[in-house]
Amino acid sequence: MEIKGIVHKVDAPQTREYNGKEYTSQKIYLDTTDYSKEKVWENYPSFEFSGKTCDELMTINSGDTVTIQFDINGRFYQKNGEERHFNTVRAWKIEVNERTGQTIEDMHEYSMYNPTLTIEEPKHSEVAEIDSFPF
Repeated sequence: MEIKGIVHKVDAPQTREYNGKEYTSQKIYLDTTDYSKEKVWENYPSFEFSGKTCDELMTINSGDTVTIQFDINGRFYQKNGEERHFNTVRAWKIEVNERTGQTIEDMHEYSMYNPTLTIEEPKHSEVAEIDSFPF
């Protein structure tokens, strides 16, 4: 599977030991929110890279537009006699489509849903020009 989005954040690599071996993983979070619709539903899926694929994240920055190829893995396990389930979204390739050098905050500064956006009142002369339409 494949998804395209804007990099929101890249976590630091995490190394864990399991059965005497070290495993490294690293998460990346994409902004895949569709801002073209009237009602905006935020969407920030995370993807986990592991092993040598973590090296691909070394040059990725917040604000870069990327395409990630990934697989979804699901597992069952037993805990206290109860069957449980969890999913993992494992990324195996990332391709940079555009390096913007901007942060996510810069890119969405003018979003209509940005609560920190302030709108200035028009000056009196601007109001007069608007009100002077010939109809």
